[in-house]
Amino acid sequence: MNSPKPKQNNTTLYIIIGVAVLCCCCIISSISGGFTALGIGGTPSPSPSPSSQDAPKQDASKQGKSEVKHNKSGKCLDSNGKDLYILGCNSGDFQKWSYTNNGELKHNKSGNCLDSNGKELYITGCNGGDFQKWNRDNNLVKHRKSGNCLDSNGDKVYIMGCNSGDFQKWNF
Repeated sequence: MNSPKPKQNNTTLYIIIGVAVLCCCCIISSISGGFTALGIGGTPSPSPSPSSQDAPKQDASKQGKSEVKHNKSGKCLDSNGKDLYILGCNSGDFQKWSYTNNGELKHNKSGNCLDSNGKELYITGCNGGDFQKWNRDNNLVKHRKSGNCLDSNGDKVYIMGCNSGDFQKWNF
């Protein structure tokens, strides 16, 4: 006596096909660097410029937003709000700074301020302290507390003794 064939469960078949497709996508993804065809992963694109609603609110004492451009390299002071660097100028919000009436150099996107102990540069929350005060004098950006100047070799930004050289000149 022949027993009747059991009906095949289509759900199981769909699950097996789905797993196979997923495995193929994972292999392709690891080779190509991400699910770029689907718009997922791959090489990250630059951050979109945020809308003006995302920018920190400025009070009347702030002196506008501008790029801080290094005269020698033509690059701009840039920050993600945690790290400080110098990159090609792009008019993006991450390169906009305000020089406040009380001498702070404030990163507009993060609301943080350029800070220094006289030997190293930081970008930290604005606190009105002396280590966050800077003077602008003949294209020099001079740290009030240490007397040292904002400097760059075109690849890195740092602070060192003022010498009025081209590597220490900045335009706002």
